[in-house]
Amino acid sequence: VSIYKDDQMLKLIQDGRPFVCNTLLVNRDKLWYTRAGKLYSARLNSGNRVEYEIIYASFPEAIRAHELKEDKKGTLFIATNGGLFGWYQSKLEKLVRDSLHFREILIDSRGHLWLGQYGGPVNHYTIHYEGTAVSVKLLETVRSPLASQALEKVRALEEDSEGNIWVGTRYNGMFHITVNNGRSTSVKH
Repeated sequence: VSIYKDDQMLKLIQDGRPFVCNTLLVNRDKLWYTRAGKLYSARLNSGNRVEYEIIYASFPEAIRAHELKEDKKGTLFIATNGGLFGWYQSKLEKLVRDSLHFREILIDSRGHLWLGQYGGPVNHYTIHYEGTAVSVKLLETVRSPLASQALEKVRALEEDSEGNIWVGTRYNGMFHITVNNGRSTSVKH
C-alpha cells in the first residue's frame, strides 16, 4: 500500500515487507484497515512503518469490507458485501439489517450517509446517536429517471461545493444528484 502524505507518495512497510490490506482509511498517523475478515488499527511511526497493530473485531464469515469512512464523532462506517457495519464505542455492529452489497460510502457536509450499491442504486441515510448507540435511518433510495440509463453499479461518490452528490457508475457514466433541504430533488445523467 502507498499513501499520499506530506506532499509525497509513501510506501507503507510492516515487518520489513510492503504493507497489505483490503481497505484503508488514514486519519493523521492512525490507520484503520481490514484484512482477512478482521478490523484493525495501527499507527505509523516517523519512518512510515506500520506499528502497534491492534485487532478490534472480526466480521461474520464471508463478509468482505469495501470501504471505510469516519464521521466527525469518530464512528467508523464500513461498506461490505453483507450490508453496512459501524465501529462505535468499541463495538462492531451491523447498522443496516438487510444484506445489501454496499461498495461506496460518502458522509456529506450535513453528516448524512450515502451508500452506493455494488449492483444497485444509491441509498441515503441519516445518522443518529443516542447514548452509547449509533443507528442509521433510510431517507430515500435514489434512482435515475425512467428515461435515463440506470443509476446502478456505483463505483464513486463525491459531494461538490454546493452540497450536491456526484455518482460514478461502472457502465453508465456519471450522475448528478441535486440536494435541497437534505433530500434529493433531481437526478441528471
